[in-house]
Amino acid sequence: MKFKSYFVLLALLVVVFSSCKRMCIVGSGNVITKERVLTHFTGLDVSGAYSVELTQDSVQKVEIIADDNLHPQILTSVNGNVLKIHNKKDFCVTHSIVVKIHMKDLSKVDASGAVNVKMMNQFKINELLFTSSGATESELNLNANKLVTKISGAGKVSFSGQAAEHSIDISGAGKIRAYDMVTNKCTIDVSGASDSEVNVLSELIVSASGASKVRYKGTPAKVVDNASGASSVEKAN
Repeated sequence: MKFKSYFVLLALLVVVFSSCKRMCIVGSGNVITKERVLTHFTGLDVSGAYSVELTQDSVQKVEIIADDNLHPQILTSVNGNVLKIHNKKDFCVTHSIVVKIHMKDLSKVDASGAVNVKMMNQFKINELLFTSSGATESELNLNANKLVTKISGAGKVSFSGQAAEHSIDISGAGKIRAYDMVTNKCTIDVSGASDSEVNVLSELIVSASGASKVRYKGTPAKVVDNASGASSVEKAN
């Protein structure tokens, strides 16, 4: 009887595994680069499992590096000045699908899933809204007037550069690493098990709950600490 049950379980596992394999498209292994010709955009909406490399440039250009049989499955469209990138079906690949984007202005980034975003040079911009959900990981180098960062899930964002104002909103287990970004004013609203590191010159306002941690460098003249529960706000060494 035990042997029969074991055999049935093994058969079910084989069926499930085979079904999963059929649900995703396996990369051919022949990686090629293709350029997408698109209308002007200033925002990005990327979902799936992509490595996005951003370069501020005077000329707009989008290149995708992926297996040749996956290119037709990668959808790109521009609507309301926002470039949306996603795929028709799930992919089975052993390497990252790379999207290289050259653009002049950037106002919005929305990354979800397992997307990694990296700025290859410093972006000089007025305002940027950066939103991430899922297990995203990003490296942003900015010279900005106003920056808004919203993280849900287990996203991690590392910042460098400078910003006059930075507003941070985190729920879940998100992480901010911004010791290398000097900010004049920083407002932080965090919950869950988030972890934030910031560098502030003038004003720091924190609202923290759950088990959130906020650590800051700099000597801001004004620090407002509204921490509750097991959350904490500490000055870094």
